[in-house]
Amino acid sequence: GISTNFSDGSFIIGVMEPRAANYIEVFRGANGLKYGVATLGGAVNLVSKDGYTSSPLAVSLQGGSFGYIGGSISSGKVLGKSDYYASVSYNNADGYREFNTSSRLNAMVNFGHKFNDKVENRTYITYTDLAFDVPGPLTQEQIDLDPKQNNPGVNIQNAPFSIGPNVIRDKPGRESSVLRIANKTQYEINKTSSFTAGVHYQYVDDTFMFPITSGIRDSEHNDFGISIFFINRSEKNKFVVGLNANTGTIERKYYANMNGERGANYADNKLTSNNIAFLVEDVYKLTSKLSAVAALQISYNERNNKDQFATPASRPFLAFTPQGVQNGAFQSEDSSQDKNYTGFNPKLGLIYSFSKTNQVYANVSRSYEPPTFDELINISGGNPNKSPGVFEAADLDDQTATTFEIGSKGFSGPVNWDFSFYHTWVKNEILTTTDLFGITGITRNSTDQTIHQGIEAGLGIRIFQNLFSSKGDKLSYNAVYNYNNFYFNEGFYDGNQIAGVPKHYLFMNLSYNHPGGVFAEVNMESLPEETPTDHQNTLFQKSYTLFGLRVGYNKNRLGFFIEGKNITGEKYAASYIIRDVVIDPPPPVLAPENVTTFIPGTGTNIILGISFKL
Repeated sequence: GISTNFSDGSFIIGVMEPRAANYIEVFRGANGLKYGVATLGGAVNLVSKDGYTSSPLAVSLQGGSFGYIGGSISSGKVLGKSDYYASVSYNNADGYREFNTSSRLNAMVNFGHKFNDKVENRTYITYTDLAFDVPGPLTQEQIDLDPKQNNPGVNIQNAPFSIGPNVIRDKPGRESSVLRIANKTQYEINKTSSFTAGVHYQYVDDTFMFPITSGIRDSEHNDFGISIFFINRSEKNKFVVGLNANTGTIERKYYANMNGERGANYADNKLTSNNIAFLVEDVYKLTSKLSAVAALQISYNERNNKDQFATPASRPFLAFTPQGVQNGAFQSEDSSQDKNYTGFNPKLGLIYSFSKTNQVYANVSRSYEPPTFDELINISGGNPNKSPGVFEAADLDDQTATTFEIGSKGFSGPVNWDFSFYHTWVKNEILTTTDLFGITGITRNSTDQTIHQGIEAGLGIRIFQNLFSSKGDKLSYNAVYNYNNFYFNEGFYDGNQIAGVPKHYLFMNLSYNHPGGVFAEVNMESLPEETPTDHQNTLFQKSYTLFGLRVGYNKNRLGFFIEGKNITGEKYAASYIIRDVVIDPPPPVLAPENVTTFIPGTGTNIILGISFKL
């Protein structure tokens, strides 16, 4: 319930530790308003384990292909009116590709105290240290030949031709250390009312080593935040009023990348963000089965950028040439900029409950997303052998959208489901695309309206029960299907798909669980249709289907498993670089298919694990 995002809205996903979560909640779209977000996607809430929901000792160890090893140890206990939970986890891997190592350490502790039946306080302390290489994009031909390789830079002399970053020389990657401290107090005023207050502080030391086209970025973050909520419940009504506020600074320096080391410093910026979001929400029972939902969030956000570089009109650059490393300077304006954004985000909805377990719903809401500092600064003008030649502030508007959604969720007998259809009209969509070389990101607002519409569907079926055991073995089928029809609704790109969003995604598994502890699962993940990587829809990620298998034993204190992923050895692109257009028009050698665009997925890999808990 306490934000882990930086104050400008950005985040490092590696900070999250799912193994330490008791459960995870997903709040689509406007359902995440109470957490201070108003973005189109919503919010994901990781609810930490505590002394009441954990074991006195739990240990796990995993190992597998490509030098992977990982493990965790945790302990939780209740001590009178107090409790604690502590965990340490570590992962390390050589990686599937060349220059693909990664490591991650996460240590966390939370401790709580119940002063009486009305007041409870809990403190959270988390430290994460992570580092990983970025082996970079390849062409589809390179993936087909050897998906483990790195691109050597510009190769227009010998087939297969390629143009992209020189990963071997520039050694891109990321190293981040994050310390987070949070405290939350809950006060039960009476049987119908409660008050919750939270505070947090976050310190981040982050180094992102891009290829020479962008250089090396050092960032030091300091973020502070508070959240205050009052909730009143009655037989017919649930009323919520709350406030989320945070402030933060980023001291950010940029350096030329000199063979993976810091070269000349070419930018120095102090970035300050301030945010406040006020929410009022009411859920009222119109009848015993029909409820109405009304909510309003008002947000104010500041993004202030102060250029601290001594001579912004003349910034240094370096270039690798046949004659050696050349140093020079490029002309630039002061990148200082102050931006203010205000969001007015209402939500109206209806929920009809057929029973305690089955419901249908419909709502209409507005979302609002101010840009992050990663989007408000544009770096360009470089190439695989030259550092940037442009450093400037981007004048971006906030992205707004109106969304209509209908859906149903529940279970009946052996079947459970969660289904939602949505249609969103987006204005000023924030689009970040790269240049020809797939490194430098340029961010802009779409001048044309865009549409996001689709289906999110989950289905679970218990096919058999008591098949081989009268004590309750079962065979189950589960599936998730996403249909994403994201497209430009007017203008130059009218009718084109927005790059980077697969139109269809399917995941399903068939699992068997025996009361004796044995389990087995076969699963399939599929993108059955090719996906455009550029907004002009000229170059596409190929479709693919992956199969996996997992078997093991888990009962009482002991568990173990063996898992195979991509067991058919599919060569595929798991991700890709997004552009407006690859090359227009394409020179004979530098055809679109010769631009490094695709990030290879991992080949066949095996993981073994064992766990023990008291």
